[in-house]
Amino acid sequence: MFKENRVHEMPELFSEKNTMPENLKKRYEKSWARGFYEDVFSRIDETVFSVLYSEKASRPNLPVNIYVSLEILKELFGLSDEELLDRFHFDNLFIFAMGLNRVGERTISERALYYMRRRVVEYEEKTGINLFDKVFLTLKDDYIKKFGISQKVKRIDSTLIGSNIRRLNRLKLFLEVLCYFLKHSDENSLSKLSEGIKEYRDVTPEHYVFSLNSDETKTKIQEIAQHLYRIKVLFANDSVSEGKAYRILARLVDEQIDSRGKGKPVKLKEPSKLTGSCLQSPYDPDATYRKKGNHAYQGYSVSIAETCDPDNEVQIITDVITEENNVDDSKILEDNIDRIMGEETEEIIADGAYANKNVQEKLADSKRCIVTTALRGRKPESDKVRSTDFEIENNRIIRCPNGMTPINQEFVHDTIVARFSHESCEACPMNCFIRKNKRKPHVLEITKERLQMDIQRERYNDSEYVKKCKLRPAIEGTMFQMKLHLRNGKSKYRGKIKVKCSSIVRSMAINFKRVYAYRLKKALFYYICKNISRFRSFLFRKNSFILCNA
Repeated sequence: MFKENRVHEMPELFSEKNTMPENLKKRYEKSWARGFYEDVFSRIDETVFSVLYSEKASRPNLPVNIYVSLEILKELFGLSDEELLDRFHFDNLFIFAMGLNRVGERTISERALYYMRRRVVEYEEKTGINLFDKVFLTLKDDYIKKFGISQKVKRIDSTLIGSNIRRLNRLKLFLEVLCYFLKHSDENSLSKLSEGIKEYRDVTPEHYVFSLNSDETKTKIQEIAQHLYRIKVLFANDSVSEGKAYRILARLVDEQIDSRGKGKPVKLKEPSKLTGSCLQSPYDPDATYRKKGNHAYQGYSVSIAETCDPDNEVQIITDVITEENNVDDSKILEDNIDRIMGEETEEIIADGAYANKNVQEKLADSKRCIVTTALRGRKPESDKVRSTDFEIENNRIIRCPNGMTPINQEFVHDTIVARFSHESCEACPMNCFIRKNKRKPHVLEITKERLQMDIQRERYNDSEYVKKCKLRPAIEGTMFQMKLHLRNGKSKYRGKIKVKCSSIVRSMAINFKRVYAYRLKKALFYYICKNISRFRSFLFRKNSFILCNA
């Protein structure tokens, strides 16, 4: 049964907080605990989580605002679950941050925490709705309203977060999937399998592979691939096919194995034909593979959008989007552009990876723009003619940079195709991208994409545009904060939903940290202004003393 936690709204008169000495009370007023209570704990909408509970009269739930606060504090301080619960039960700052009055007023077991997490994940699997995201948006809107944060300009970037899985070669992956299926199968299903397959049930893939030489490895890969294919065919029309373990096995077979027909050995697909979407581990079927530079990654991509208006006194994260790491940045922005831009945002600053044709068209339709700090592809030769050097009107070339006009031209498939005579180009001193022919007229093609890229390159000569570009690098600090407590850039969790929840909660922690730092800065400024006369008199006395003793 769902029940809101409102006990904190009626604090006890003789609580530990109220009976502290005055000097400790002053320190508490400046501590993060008070700021967290006011800016996070008290602002959490608990009714968002009511969908997880029965409407029948039953035992009340774990207080939602305490649970969400614990998750935020875990990410804020980089704690393990054990450390988190110890701090909650024995650290007064943690206790006061959640509206409690004393040590032992409320206790929480690890199991209660795990059950709550499982419910949140299962709810998103069924509905596609992330409850942490709703809390994040509520807190974000509250900060924007409270501190007058402008969303006219935003910046966006992404970072790759690894899944908590091992990197497996082909043999290890086949073994892991086979062992995973055997361990998650009941005795009735196992009885249908041959002894040669069942003997892998207690195998440890790491140890098994270590003992094989190169020739044995090739043989074993073929043997295990055959076992996997037989299992898939055997249980294809059985109730076993509805289980997670079978679905993973069947997926692996479809992705990596080709059948040659009944009675013939299976054939492994060539590694070059495998994509980044192929299964990486049975323990995280959502993880994908991506190579960036000289590094290979298995996991997810987390895109962050945050405010960056220079007039804002504090900038906050406004959007967190988690996708497989082989999804292109421009595709992520394209699919989430309405959410990220909202109604107020006029400009979004990003690197060149985000600006594809569809994104630019969508933004142009709504009279908004994307400011890219770089372009994809090679840098053109400095002396080479650009498409913007041609005089173009209504998708027709009036004249080239050398003053020549085309013989004829047409506009097809968003491309201007113009033909110039040999005489027009014969004495031309320019390094043009025209395609020269020996007998036929020379052909010049200007695509819409090429024209847009050249227009973009010219913008980099505009001082105002460059000034906007300089707002983007600060988001690299946010990317660093997102991965601050991750070991080797790997998440503690497996599965897209869990990594997504972790990223959203981490963003809430970062936003609170920024708001708290802003409050401290403002309080210090107020203190200096209030006591400016004291500082002046102190400095005057000090200078007078120096002059008198000079």
